Amino acid sequence: AERRFIDALAPFHCRCQVRGGNPFASPQQVDQWGRSVMPFELVTTLDPWTGDTGTIFKRESGPWSDGELTLLEPCVDGKGVERWCWKGGEEAAVDGPRLPQGRNCAAYGAQVGQSMSYVTIHMGELLTLLSFRTDGMLFYHLTTNPVYGGFFVFNLICLGVFIYSPTVSGVLGLAPLTPIRFLTSVAFALVLVTLNECVKIAYRLKTNAMNAELSALALHKATGLAPPGSSDKMLADDKA
Repeated sequence: AERRFIDALAPFHCRCQVRGGNPFASPQQVDQWGRSVMPFELVTTLDPWTGDTGTIFKRESGPWSDGELTLLEPCVDGKGVERWCWKGGEEAAVDGPRLPQGRNCAAYGAQVGQSMSYVTIHMGELLTLLSFRTDGMLFYHLTTNPVYGGFFVFNLICLGVFIYSPTVSGVLGLAPLTPIRFLTSVAFALVLVTLNECVKIAYRLKTNAMNAELSALALHKATGLAPPGSSDKMLADDKA
């Protein structure tokens, strides 16, 4: 009979380099092997802050303790790429011991990355809007608009709910961030605002110089006197 190769929706094995909640810590290798688990088992063993699942997916404590060849066999897909296939056909492929979808170390790492990216985008938008409100330094205008200040606080509260409320973060596919991960995400948003503030410095210098020149020209037109430091071209243009 003809055999078909079908990609599994969830892996039977994941190997990840984890840093235990600190993105600057030395990585440690984690191996997870699939097994059938009840939802309450995963809830009680999964650490939402680090993604650690304890010993529940250890190779020694599951059906993979005797090696992959007890449940799998080498096979080749339609493109000639060597794969692992379940022994026992499609029934084994459906019921075989695999890691819960979205609950392995690779999926958790993706959730952390999405959470950090979201915090950077969320805070970046808040802070850049604060910077765009004025040509001057934003620190001098933090409390000039109480309506904006109120919505700023409201957005911070929403951010906290999105990241740290288990119900909401679960629906959004986000993971709670440790303090160092959260601060790292905010730091990238601050870099964006700092660059914008630096551009505004150059803009203010150029604008002030132009305003000073226009002010001197306006004084010249009002009094009929040549403005200090006026160029011949400016005077020629004025006479014309």
